[in-house]
Amino acid sequence: MALSVLVLNTTYHSDKIPKALKLSKENFIKTNKSVLKDIFTENDTLMSDMYDRIAKKQFEAKIE
Repeated sequence: MALSVLVLNTTYHSDKIPKALKLSKENFIKTNKSVLKDIFTENDTLMSDMYDRIAKKQFEAKIE
């Protein structure tokens, strides 16, 4: 799941990635459900909210 979150953050907020290639909310949920089928069986709310939070505000690692 951590990798898909990083991919979403990077592709969603990158101007170099064409919109057609960006990870949609539906694909984000579908991909994570297939990987985490034992954890997320029918409730998509957590992943949907996660997608929305990442889409709203990009997170960045701060290196000091």
